Amino acid sequence: DPRRTETARAYEHLPVRPDSDAWLLLSMLHVIFGEDLADSRALAEQTTGWQTLRQIASGFPPEDTQSRTGVGPDVLRCLARDFAA
Repeated sequence: DPRRTETARAYEHLPVRPDSDAWLLLSMLHVIFGEDLADSRALAEQTTGWQTLRQIASGFPPEDTQSRTGVGPDVLRCLARDFAA
C-alpha cells in the first residue's frame, strides 16, 4: 500500500506504486528462481506450469522494475529472500 496507514507502522512498509503488484511479484520470482531459492522438487511434484512462470520472471530483473514499482533492487532482493525463507 503506498499510503501511510496503521499497517504501515508494522515491521516493514513497502510503498509499492499503484498497479505495479504484478511487476513486484515477477521481480521477486526472478530473484527466487535466479538464486535457486524455490523448492524445484515440490514445484515439479505439486504444480504445473512453473517452468513457464520461471521463464516469464526471468524478464523482470529488480533493476528494470524499480521504475514501475518504486522499490529499489536491493530492497526487492531482500524481500524476495525473506519471502522464500
